[in-house]
Amino acid sequence: ARRPARRARAAPAARAASVRFGSFALQPGRRRLLADGEPVKLGSRAFDLLGVLVQHRDRVVPKSELQARVWPDQRVDAANLSGQVQALRQVLGREAIITVPGRGYRFVLPVAGDDPDEGLVPAGPAAGGPAQPRGHLPEAIEPLIGRARDRAALGRLVAAHRLVTLLGSAGVGKTRLAQAVAADLLPGFGDGAWWIALAPLADPERVPDAVAHALRLTLGGRTDAARAVAGRLRDSRALLVLDNAEHLLGGVRMLVGALGELAPSVHVLVTSQAPLQLPGEQRLRLAPLSLPDGSGVAACRGSDAVALFEARARSVDPSFTLDEITWEAAADVCRRLDGIPLAIELAAARLPLLGLEGLRQRLDARFQLLTAGSAAAPPRHQTLQAALSWSHGLLPAEAQRVFRRLGVFAGGCTLEAVQQAAVDAELGPWEVVEQLATLVDRSLVLAEGGASPRYRLLETARLFALERLREAGEEDRLRERHTRALDEWLTVRRQDARLWRTPPAPPEALVAELDNARAALAWAQDHADDALVLRLAAGASHVFLTAALNAEYLERVLPLRGRVRADTPTELAGRFWSRIAFAAGRNGHAAGLEAGHRAIAAWRALGDEGLLYDALTWTIAIGARQGRVGETQALIEEGERIERDAWPPALRSSFRWAKHRWLQLQGRADEALACARQQAELLAQAGVWVMHVAWGANVADCEISLGRPAEAEAHARAALEALDGLGVDENIVGHVMDALVVALVQLGRGDEAMPVARRARRLLAREGDDLRLLEPLAAAAGARGQWDVAARLAGHADAAIAQSGETRWPSAAQRRTQLQEGLDRALPAAAQRELMRAGASMTRDEAFTLALGDPPMRGNSVPD
Repeated sequence: ARRPARRARAAPAARAASVRFGSFALQPGRRRLLADGEPVKLGSRAFDLLGVLVQHRDRVVPKSELQARVWPDQRVDAANLSGQVQALRQVLGREAIITVPGRGYRFVLPVAGDDPDEGLVPAGPAAGGPAQPRGHLPEAIEPLIGRARDRAALGRLVAAHRLVTLLGSAGVGKTRLAQAVAADLLPGFGDGAWWIALAPLADPERVPDAVAHALRLTLGGRTDAARAVAGRLRDSRALLVLDNAEHLLGGVRMLVGALGELAPSVHVLVTSQAPLQLPGEQRLRLAPLSLPDGSGVAACRGSDAVALFEARARSVDPSFTLDEITWEAAADVCRRLDGIPLAIELAAARLPLLGLEGLRQRLDARFQLLTAGSAAAPPRHQTLQAALSWSHGLLPAEAQRVFRRLGVFAGGCTLEAVQQAAVDAELGPWEVVEQLATLVDRSLVLAEGGASPRYRLLETARLFALERLREAGEEDRLRERHTRALDEWLTVRRQDARLWRTPPAPPEALVAELDNARAALAWAQDHADDALVLRLAAGASHVFLTAALNAEYLERVLPLRGRVRADTPTELAGRFWSRIAFAAGRNGHAAGLEAGHRAIAAWRALGDEGLLYDALTWTIAIGARQGRVGETQALIEEGERIERDAWPPALRSSFRWAKHRWLQLQGRADEALACARQQAELLAQAGVWVMHVAWGANVADCEISLGRPAEAEAHARAALEALDGLGVDENIVGHVMDALVVALVQLGRGDEAMPVARRARRLLAREGDDLRLLEPLAAAAGARGQWDVAARLAGHADAAIAQSGETRWPSAAQRRTQLQEGLDRALPAAAQRELMRAGASMTRDEAFTLALGDPPMRGNSVPD
């Protein structure tokens, strides 16, 4: 318990009559230290230093504070302080005083003693004013960062209710928040606020004894310790904070029940991973710290998680700054650590050793990496592994079994999925539900959503669960069960092959399974048979493409093309190839052309005209990007021949979009414009208003091809205004913005195009179609006189287009010619060639960093 803030003017330790620790007795009033009753020779500075450390033993005392207290009004070398600490350690033992690097020192020996200031009620009014409530609370080593809403909400609950339990997972920051709130509420409790740390206890029956010891109460040999404590507090208005109660719930319930009966004016705040389940208990579940809700330094500074990371990073490296270079890595670290304060603090402590990027790259090995906890913290908070082991060890065996099996789910799962994964001969479906409820109560599993919640382990807890799953020898079996369950869920509505294009679930349900789809595809590639791999790859396209992650989907499934064998069922092969063609239709990836032709062959063989028409659509779109005029014309003619008016307007609109691209390839802009307008009309008939508005990008493209950039700008801005009004921020918005960027550059307003291009790049990169922005950005750089930048960007674009096999449409080829004319006027041929060669060797991220001045993006590559 912390001593009152009141100080004597004499020596720093002159407060207690006698303070005992081990075989030693400190007598501040007589300035003596006794060992086994005999005086110990100790210098005056060492004695004063010991007094300060004992007085503030509940916290780490900074070196600057020790120097100010022991050597007032003097400037002394740090070596003097270190020497006095060593002198004390020679007398008391090295374990008596610990060093917290970069912070200070802390006295850690258990202390007992007679201190007249340790009663519940102050001895009397201070001179000149009324008595003030006293705090017997530990001083936080660091100030509380963020948590403004939680702090206010918890404060209101504790002030208004007798019993409040602050719930949360290990390391989420319950203790620090409780400290701050108790200090905030101190003026409202005339008999003080008292902190009782329960973590060291192992026996629930010792909880009342711990409270009595903290309050310096003598129980007089009473057998019912809980009622004895409550009786002594009968007339008190005090706040008791019982910290870390999850392993002592029975003892805490017994104490709280007695207090409710005998001391109704005492309020109790409990921090725990599990609720007490008592009548009248108010609960506040503490979530991880908030993460950035956008990109850039400003969004990061609005995040409590990044604010904590920055503060702790600066404490170990004063030169650390959150800026345009560091924000993305800092945000990524905090996201991958789920905003858990303990994990963030442990990660920040590793910065001097690894640097920010090195830390980011090693987070997959976080249990080995994040072990640099403060020596002043409880043992279970000194490593990430220890924190989770503590929580896991409190679970019954059945709950441990369900917990480790949840590790196979990345990003959460439904209740039905939990039951499928965890059930076995001993655990039936409803027993699994009961154990899941235990895990939710104990803050190890998050229940998110409304009437049909999803259940999720934070990523750090999931990695810990996977380690336990491997130890139990269950990983391979559970991975296969997880993969087959996802495959079944994705195919359950596709009884008829014709329905393969119909999503198997609403968009939000599909996107929720994104991480599960990633995990299942990764496992299936190495462990599953060809049929399961191909089914899963085709089905998972609904998840990736609903999330607008065309580029990532292609990256994951293109390596699986060899799994289509001669004996693969035609319908399965057709679905697999069709989904690749669909994903590649947006970005024109060359691999999609082959996939499209294979899908066409499969549906022709099966005689399914609807699926053939759809495959023709995406193959035409890719052929238009690849410059295949003749063969694409044959596909268009086939599609027009089999098209039926009864088919859905949205399906027929996609065919017009593909044909519009083919017409653009040939420079037939007027016909392309008419085709784009037909597409928009069909989308309006279908009621697909977002796409109806968004495909104004095609109209803008045609206006640009016709040499009318002002009209193109007007069409693009109208579409963007409507899309923003609908709250749309999807890939299709990127295509509208791409047209706007080209129009603005052609109108000589390149500076206006830059913020538009930044947003467009973020969206188009998800499709793998951001390359199209580089040439207008190169032209904008040239217009600013930055011809060296323009040459590098042009060189990168030329090399990338050549590698992809794409053909520039006539309007784009004309713009490239104009750019080249500017380069030829501005740069000597040799310098130009060298700059373009340098641009060709850049990565896509490096090219956009040069074009936009932005930090690089990650994970947007599409394989050849």
